[in-house]
Amino acid sequence: MARYSVRWYTGDEMITADRSVIGVGLYTASQAAGIIRVSLEGKEKLPSTSTIRRWLRGTVVPYGEERREYAPIVQDQIPGDPHFSFVNFIELWFITFFRSEGVSFQVIRKAAEEATRLLGPHPFALHGFSTDGASIFADLRERGTRIAGLPERTVMEELNRGQIVMRELVKPYLREITWGEDFASMFWPCGPERGIVLDPTRCFGQPIVAEDAIPTRALYRRHKAGDAMELLAEWYRTSVEAVRAAIEFEQQLEMA
Repeated sequence: MARYSVRWYTGDEMITADRSVIGVGLYTASQAAGIIRVSLEGKEKLPSTSTIRRWLRGTVVPYGEERREYAPIVQDQIPGDPHFSFVNFIELWFITFFRSEGVSFQVIRKAAEEATRLLGPHPFALHGFSTDGASIFADLRERGTRIAGLPERTVMEELNRGQIVMRELVKPYLREITWGEDFASMFWPCGPERGIVLDPTRCFGQPIVAEDAIPTRALYRRHKAGDAMELLAEWYRTSVEAVRAAIEFEQQLEMA
């Protein structure tokens, strides 16, 4: 079967990808880190680009005269490609949220492993995880899970913390995610009321004005070049409010 490629311009670079990734969404580590930091503004322990890469690709760390290899916590949907998928982005967002609430990486990794066993691949992007994810932490706790390097009491406290985070603290942020039948289908980095969305079925999942599918980056670059918001709204046949939201979002990304 013939393979076809597609090309598109993100505003910063020209990307060429296999046609099979259409509808999957494509993101770089730096872009994902920026969007996550914008959506969780004010939280602590927000990820750097290198952290995102480590969670997705794994890492090797020198330890004395040895080298320790740490596996990825997220299963890459597009192995061998420098970009990763929308589903992976949602998984990384959840991991970031747990870390920002003080749950250790060891506990998150153990929860991810158990969730994968119970729910299948990409558990942190499943609707069932968002609505009943606390059961994963409860299961680990009830089995008296031990994690190397952490005292037993610390493990129990962090598993309790994970349940609280999932049941209570994450709820206000879940409005940023639109769920399909099984997996997350859209992400609203500034909340749905701002009208900026990541939708893997449109524009390769790049941030767009939801109503008109206009890339936020395109509007921002034109505005930086001197075009007024009113003029951009007229050219792109959208509202001034939509243009303003796109520009403010991109400004936040630059500062993230």
